[in-house]
Amino acid sequence: MNQYWSSQHRSTRDDRSHTAHAGQLALGLAIFSAVGAARVHHLLATGTAVPDATTSGLRHALATGAAFAAAAAVIALATKNTHENPNEQMATVEPDQPHLVAVLAPITKEI
Repeated sequence: MNQYWSSQHRSTRDDRSHTAHAGQLALGLAIFSAVGAARVHHLLATGTAVPDATTSGLRHALATGAAFAAAAAVIALATKNTHENPNEQMATVEPDQPHLVAVLAPITKEI
C-alpha cells in the first residue's frame, strides 16, 4: 500500500468523522431549541409575560441538555471500552506458539 494513499485515506476518514460530529451537535441544538420554543409558546398562550416565558423556555432547554448529558455520562460509565490497541493485541503470544519477529512488529510504520 502506498504511504501517500494511506495518509490521504486517513485524512478523508477524519474529515467524515468531523462532519458527523458537527451534524450531531446541530441535531442537539435543534432539539434543545425546540424544547425551549415550545415552552415559550405554551406560556405565552396562557397569558404569561414575555420575560417570564422566555426565561422559563431557556430553563427548560438547559434542563433538557443537562438531562441528555447526565444520561450520556451514565451510559459511558456503564459500558465497557471495546477499542483495543492493535499493537498490544499483536504483542501477546501464546506460550505454546513459536515466537516470531513478525508477531511483535508494530502494525504502523514510521517514515
